[in-house]
This record gives sequence, structure tokens and C-alpha cells, in this order.
Amino acid sequence: MTTKRKQTKATSRSGVKFVEDIVVKDYNCIFQEIDLHNDIGNDAYLEFIEDEEATGCCIAVQIKSGDSYVASNGSFVLKTDRDHFEYWHSHVLPVAAIIYSPTQKRALWCDVKEHLRRDPRIIETGPYCIQLDASQEFSSHTFCDFASHFLKYRELYRQKLGDALESFADVRNPRNCLNGVRYLVSFQRQNLAAWYYFISCFRNFRHHQLLRYLVSVIAYLPGHGDIFWHKDNTIEDQTRESALSFLKERFGRIEVVCMLESVTDGGGFARGAIGQPIEAIISQVKDRNDILESIAFDSDMKEDVRYWALLLLVYYIQPRGTGRRRCLSLLNKYERQFSTQDDEIAEMVPGIRDEVQGGGRFNLFC
Repeated sequence: MTTKRKQTKATSRSGVKFVEDIVVKDYNCIFQEIDLHNDIGNDAYLEFIEDEEATGCCIAVQIKSGDSYVASNGSFVLKTDRDHFEYWHSHVLPVAAIIYSPTQKRALWCDVKEHLRRDPRIIETGPYCIQLDASQEFSSHTFCDFASHFLKYRELYRQKLGDALESFADVRNPRNCLNGVRYLVSFQRQNLAAWYYFISCFRNFRHHQLLRYLVSVIAYLPGHGDIFWHKDNTIEDQTRESALSFLKERFGRIEVVCMLESVTDGGGFARGAIGQPIEAIISQVKDRNDILESIAFDSDMKEDVRYWALLLLVYYIQPRGTGRRRCLSLLNKYERQFSTQDDEIAEMVPGIRDEVQGGGRFNLFC
């Protein structure tokens, strides 16, 4: 059974905006709204920042907005159903519910997981509602208390690896799968098993809506210039080195094709676009140049995939000595092979050739 939200979209958005403004603008924390087209679940993920450094503690947030959640006696009541209770109880992350009253411009919060742990019987029997404590206000003035409550979960949740891997393996349920990834990144970053699962399962995410997010996660291993590095999101050297070694062993042509297929719709190779973490990962792949060349000249591949492979290949082999001559030879070969096949992308090759021939370094991230 799925659930249906009854409040209007505008009312719902007002609650999300109220929470996001406090989380991001007032406290510089990370707020990622969820858009996975699922009728049941949560609205956002929140990662706490302290003293401009990420804590590594991520929670799921359900936001309800509307005066229909305010009872006649003035209390805020989270009205829900068994489906939601079961989902939240099984969630691998802490779950906060926030109710916002547009009329009062006021919000309260509760720890849903804690509520369900106190009396698990209500999952089966109800009542399927939670009356929020009036003292637990969600506002700019009280956010530190809210954060302190959920930061207590850090040690507890570092021990739930098995549950997270089960969620991550549920690839047919994008929301559950994303919860697993979020948990593993937040609480198991130093655990080599988490990286082994990300790397081993990567090819199963071809054309999956979470592929780009998984790319951004794996890119933490080689790193790139736009990752906000600090002591709480770095990876221990031994874990990083072992995971990178495993990546070099396991990633091959299929994984490279998976990533290149995402470049076109992700903004190409530009800073801040999906191409940036993709390049960081491909740079670590064993025999990357041979793999890229095989893709670039494979007529069965889509034009854009061939083109991105060619660009990366030129980027990697151009730097010095015979590299420039090799680049020009590849570009000429590509033009000869595909310009007669109504390949629109082949028309872009002369511009790249002129740049390489001119003696300057071809800039991939322009």
C-alpha cells in the first residue's frame, strides 16, 4: 500500500523552505531534499556541521506542513499510518519528523525512531499518530538542542553495518538503496567493507537513478579539488589505499562506459559537474588509456560516449614528448572513421585538434 499526501504542494513547500532556511542559512548544515518519486518515506537528508566541519552524522527528515496537523487544543500531531511507522522503524538512519504551521510560523520536532522504540507495539496496533512535545521547538534559536539530540546517535549507528548493506542492496527500491548509501558514507566511511560493496556493485547501477550519487561517493577515494576536505570526512590512509587498490583491480570497461553514459546529461566535464568526479575515478582505472581508446573507436557505442572517451584519452596522453603527436593521430583517426557516418560530434574534433596542435595543453575542465 502507498500513502498519499493530502496537503497542497504550496503548503508542503512552505514547510520544506522553513526547515531548509534554518538548516542551511542559519547553521550552515547540509540539507538535501529528496526527489525520488516515492509516495512513502522522507523529504530530506540533513548532515550536521559544527565549527564549519562536517560531523559525519546524517539523519532522515519527514516534514509535514499545514494547519491540519494542529489539533483544536493547539497541540501539533503527526498523523500518519502503519506503512510509515513500519518504514521509519526499519530505517537505517535516525529519523526526525518536523511539523510546520504556516499560520503560526512555528514548527515542532520529534525523534520518530525513539518514539517507536519506546513502544514497538504501536507499529502493529496504532494509534498511528504522534503528539509532539511543545518544548521541542524547531527554530533558529533552538536548532542547537535539536542537533545535540541527534548527534548522540553517532556511536550507536556506527555499529549497524549489516542493516545498511541490506538497504544498499535493495537496488529496485531507490529510496531504500539511497538510505543505505547515506548511512554507509556517514557512519562507515572508515570501514573497508563499505567501499568494497560500493565498488563491487557499481556495474549493477548502470542507468540507475542513483548512479551519479554513487559516483560522487566513490570519488572520495581518489579525491578532487572541489571536495570539501576536513578531519571528519577524510578517509584513513590504510582504508583509502586498500579501497583504491581494489578499485583498480575491479573497475574495467563496463564501469567506464557506465560513467561516460552519465556525462552528457550531467553537464559534461566541467568543475562542479558529474564529469569531475567521473574523471577522478577513471584516472585510477588500470589500463585506462587502452579502455578509453577501445570505447572511442567502437562504432556500436553512442556518439556522445565515444566522444567523452576521446576527450579523456587526449587529456591523459597529451602532456609531453610524443603525447601530442599521439593525440593528433587519434583525432585524425576518429575524424576519418566517423565523419562519414553523419556523426555530429565528429565535427567538433577539428577544434580540439587545433588546440592540441597550437602547443597549448588541452583543458578538459573548461
